[in-house]
Amino acid sequence: MKKILTLLCAFSFSIAGTVYMGYDFNGDTDNMTLGYNHIFKTWVCEETGNPSWILAAGANYDVSLTDDLGFAGVYALPMKPVSEKMAVWTSLGYSVTVGDASDTVDGGLTYGLGLHYYLNESLGMGVGMVNHDWETELLGITVEDTLEKMNLYFSYKF
Repeated sequence: MKKILTLLCAFSFSIAGTVYMGYDFNGDTDNMTLGYNHIFKTWVCEETGNPSWILAAGANYDVSLTDDLGFAGVYALPMKPVSEKMAVWTSLGYSVTVGDASDTVDGGLTYGLGLHYYLNESLGMGVGMVNHDWETELLGITVEDTLEKMNLYFSYKF
C-alpha cells in the first residue's frame, strides 16, 4: 500500500492535475479515498469564453480503515461548470477490490455523480455518490452487489 501511495504522490507532483481525498460519511464503510484527476479536454463557450464542458480521467485508491474491503479504480470524469466556482461531475470506470476480502471478491463497474465547489484557484471541496459493483462466489452461487458510498471530498489543483 505504501508503494501505491508513493507512486500516486510522485505522479501527481510530476504532472499538473488535481489530487483529492474523500471520506465515506454515510457509515457503510470506513474508507478514505485518495485519487488523482487529469484534464484532457476543455470545451469553451464561444459567446462567454468560459468552459462549457471538461473531460478528465482519473485513478483512485481506497485506504480501508478496517482492512475489510476497498477499491482501486480508473475512470472517465466529465464535468459541467455551472458557475465560476461550482461544477457538476459524473464518473464511469472500472475498479478492482483491495483489502482482506480482495481474494474472494471481484471488482467491476464504478460510477458516480457529485458536486464540486472551488474555494480558490487551488483548493476545492465537494460531495458525491460513488457506486462500486462487485461479485463473489459463495457455495457455487454467484452473488452480485453494489457498494454505495457518499463521500465528502477535499481537492488540491496543481
